[in-house]
Amino acid sequence: MKIKTYKGLKAVKQVQKITDAHVLQELENIRRQRTVNVPVTDRSAQNGDEVIIDYAGFVGDFQFPGGTAEKQPLTLGSGMFIPGFEEQLVGANVGDKVDVKVTFPTEYHAEELAGKEAVFHCTVHAIQTKDVPVLDDAFARQFEGITSMEDLKAKLKVQLQQYADQLARNKVSDALLKELVKQVEDVTFDEAEVQNEIDIAVEGFANQLRQRGMTLEAYLEAVGR
Repeated sequence: MKIKTYKGLKAVKQVQKITDAHVLQELENIRRQRTVNVPVTDRSAQNGDEVIIDYAGFVGDFQFPGGTAEKQPLTLGSGMFIPGFEEQLVGANVGDKVDVKVTFPTEYHAEELAGKEAVFHCTVHAIQTKDVPVLDDAFARQFEGITSMEDLKAKLKVQLQQYADQLARNKVSDALLKELVKQVEDVTFDEAEVQNEIDIAVEGFANQLRQRGMTLEAYLEAVGR
């Protein structure tokens, strides 16, 4: 293998400048991670609550495939289910059985259900509300060595900038390596080294199969190779 040159290779280093907006976004991410679900026992379900439901969907007397689930979490008002579904669970209580009647959209991905009227027999197992932390000094003091929200923001800004700097350095290294590869010519491979790499790869794959209770031979037979 020959390298024509390795001197004078160039790459542009672009470092992102961390702003207060980046810090606020990171704080919001941390807050979402620390949000907990609190069981609701003294009222019925409201928009924004998460309900845990079983449901079974029917078109007429036909229970259609894919329309059944158990202990399915659903945030009311999220729009995750077909239009009209979530609204009919608002006001339900734990233990209620609710028949949710809907009409599938005409452009529904399952053509056999598109435009059809359906009913979902639902059972409400639980209602939960999200306890979202307030971003204040008390929240900040949960982190070691932090005494206030301003202190937390300052530390996050430093950490985010360090990460951005490292990311920029990594990208420069990758770019220079690609430039170096372009300078390589007359590449030859040692057959023994190539075979050794193949053997390592095959043995690694065989180990993965053994962990799943299958031999390499049985796998090859199953895939016809």
